[in-house]
Amino acid sequence: MQDYKIINTSYANIYESPSFTSQLVTQALFWEKIFISNKKNNWYEVKSNDNYKGWVHKFYLIDPFVYETNKFLQKNDNWYWVIDPFLKLDPNFKDSTYLSFGSLIPCFKDNEYLVTLTPNNRRFVIDANSVLKYRKRINIEDVLSLYKKLIGIPYLWGGKSSFGYDCSGLIQILFNIAGYDFPRDCNEQVKSDILKEINMNELKVGNLIYFEENNITTHVGIFVNDSEFLHSSGCVKVNSIDNISKKFDKDLFKKVKGYYKVQRF
Repeated sequence: MQDYKIINTSYANIYESPSFTSQLVTQALFWEKIFISNKKNNWYEVKSNDNYKGWVHKFYLIDPFVYETNKFLQKNDNWYWVIDPFLKLDPNFKDSTYLSFGSLIPCFKDNEYLVTLTPNNRRFVIDANSVLKYRKRINIEDVLSLYKKLIGIPYLWGGKSSFGYDCSGLIQILFNIAGYDFPRDCNEQVKSDILKEINMNELKVGNLIYFEENNITTHVGIFVNDSEFLHSSGCVKVNSIDNISKKFDKDLFKKVKGYYKVQRF
């Protein structure tokens, strides 16, 4: 089995090269597995669950001892999605860890409380309303009912957490919660075999809108109704394709590549 580590921080920045000054290419979230292919000083060359490759510093990581020795963690039924922008693990401690929307964490009932376990085996009581039980497939419409919680989160190149999203990172997280393995970058997403191009008059909640410049797919959003879409540009926000709406962006609309729906499998 390939060597791997577990993310032991709210998120881990994955860089293009083993240096904090190199480009941020993506992020991994709390409890995610990161597969190791090489090591250089305090840096690991890694591959994430979506096959994205880069370098991560060792202080983000922990050995998988707890994950491998606790049978409770091997059952999908014991995992929950964080659905608040930030879930504070210890409300009584000012330096507590804040978990991002879209983190997948193990939880169990302890009397009337819901408790989560961390990769270093610490336990914290959490608010049951802050998480959603993992299921193999969740309607994307249900996931998008949460979108208003994400409005205003800043744009971050390579970001896929509540600390900052890029456009494709935001969409990937939403589809991950819905149960889809979706590519990381929008130029790969648009070529995914789970998508089918549709006409503008067919738009529904959960459909995608892609944009292009010079025949290169550069941006993506997801519809929250039949005319408005959520996307990350400057920050997470909603724009419209309706040209009489105050949320219409003429310059952005000129770049529309097409509209797509997820094929049901």
